[in-house]
Amino acid sequence: MITCTDGQTIKGKIGDIVDAGEEAEDYGYEEDSITVYSEGKAVTIPQSEIKSIETL
Repeated sequence: MITCTDGQTIKGKIGDIVDAGEEAEDYGYEEDSITVYSEGKAVTIPQSEIKSIETL
């Protein structure tokens, strides 16, 4: 479960962890992020918006 800085919580399966420093500049990521698959949707959350991560 990921808790965002705005208080929103997202439960799901972590799909991708992106290190922006290792991606091509034109790929679209400006900061590290995590993609979570929740309720059939892929939700990408930038590092600056993550308050906490809890393993359930």
